Amino acid sequence: MSGDALYLNADCDATLGQHEVDAATRRRARLLTLHALIGCGHDDVALVEARPADEFCDYLESLGLGRPRWLELPDVAEDLRFCPLGYNPAAHALAERHARAEPRCALDVSRRVNARSFGSELERRLFGADVHVVRDLAQLERALAALGTDAVLKLERSAGGQGLHRVRGVGAATGLDDATRAFAERALRRDGVLVVEPWRERIVDFAVLFDVARDGATRVVSMHQTSQTRDGGLIGAMLGAPPEIAAEERSETEAASARVGAALAAEGYFGPVVIDAFVYREASGARRLRPLVEINARRPMSMAAARLRARCFGEQVLSWRFVGRKRLRVAPEQRTVHGLARALGELAYDPARRRGVLLGAPLHAELDGERVALAKLGVCIVADDAPAARALEVEMRRRVGG
Repeated sequence: MSGDALYLNADCDATLGQHEVDAATRRRARLLTLHALIGCGHDDVALVEARPADEFCDYLESLGLGRPRWLELPDVAEDLRFCPLGYNPAAHALAERHARAEPRCALDVSRRVNARSFGSELERRLFGADVHVVRDLAQLERALAALGTDAVLKLERSAGGQGLHRVRGVGAATGLDDATRAFAERALRRDGVLVVEPWRERIVDFAVLFDVARDGATRVVSMHQTSQTRDGGLIGAMLGAPPEIAAEERSETEAASARVGAALAAEGYFGPVVIDAFVYREASGARRLRPLVEINARRPMSMAAARLRARCFGEQVLSWRFVGRKRLRVAPEQRTVHGLARALGELAYDPARRRGVLLGAPLHAELDGERVALAKLGVCIVADDAPAARALEVEMRRRVGG
């Protein structure tokens, strides 16, 4: 067969470390595997760690988007090409069970290049960034004093903007507040390292997707704008529209990506890469580009939505978004796939017009024999352009929350 076995292992970054992830993180990751369903074409299969409610597959089929096939691990589709979000130990083991597993680098290489300390030290070396990698509280205090401004602390391993702590009012005479000290002590005890960066007032967040060949050649696949929380947590991505950056910023980003790709190849890495980047405004008002914020040596979290767009929506824009279940403002009886679609009214995806708000993940699943509600839902907003997609999102949030 010619299809792919999609495995959206959202804990791939966290599980590259030497410590065990906590039960809550593992549970969230198991449910997030269901977000791969929308990426399945006719010949594809989603490898999931919870059983999706039938109503979601019925819903996609009723809209003419096909009925996704899925297999619950440990079952696999041995004859399909294995296509994970990223290669952690579990993905390496699953790849061995697929006859058409793609070439992949050694696990120790993935561990090294996905560590935040590696990316920060590379950013400092290549671009002269004012970032610090610290290994004890004394080094942390010196780094914060050297920055002399608000800062952000980052864990060695986490994903989607998680594992961050903002430090406000930093100066040479300012000691660590209790919350910062507690965060740093936990991080250093767990990982032995912590990344410290100046806080920036971001204007545009975006991602660069590229492939690194074994010889270090880099091919930029696409750039898209991302949506983040104020603290840097991933909310979504605008697929099919270029990020709102200047032409010279795009050129600078492409050149930076080539340098990063060569550095990754020198470490023994080859395969897909996602670089987080942003444009920010300095205190003087000047606009500045930070072309390397984080390295994710894997596919993007939006990979299933990107496959859906390529398969069904051609040149249209698809805005993929996470939606928090707790933020929904609909009656309990509407908290089903079809109930939420009815609550959206004319905003709901219309297969005749090929526009509107499409639910991108089940609302319920069976996990360890129990029916559970997904805390993080997915939405795909299909529109002609980015402004139209944003307008639809505003109206969606006004009507149903999220």
